[in-house]
Amino acid sequence: MEHTTPLPKQIDHLLKIFQNHQSFLDENGIKKKMGETDMIIESSILLMLIEKLHRDGYIYKDDTQPNKYYCISYEGAQFEGYIKNAITENARACRKNIRDWVLSYGTALAGIAGLGLLAWQIYTTTCPK
Repeated sequence: MEHTTPLPKQIDHLLKIFQNHQSFLDENGIKKKMGETDMIIESSILLMLIEKLHRDGYIYKDDTQPNKYYCISYEGAQFEGYIKNAITENARACRKNIRDWVLSYGTALAGIAGLGLLAWQIYTTTCPK
């Protein structure tokens, strides 16, 4: 099957499965839950996404069992998703760029105004009336 769904959408979908289930799932349980939805994720990509969620602290694993069981963490339950997080980060960066531009422009205008006032002061004190 051709891979057409973008990875951020797949990982958000997988995270949503953990958020809705909120108990331990092994790889077979995850695949079963994925089968109940309309999104299909290849096994190799699924393992990569599980490891990404684990590294980011959104799920944790119980290594005491023979099979690896995963469960949503508190951070994962609160996380709204990688796509929404990326949109929020982009908006934050845009606001920062606008703020930096306004500060730079304002500083330049203040410098020009200061030079104008200095020139005016020099003119009024050195030129006779």
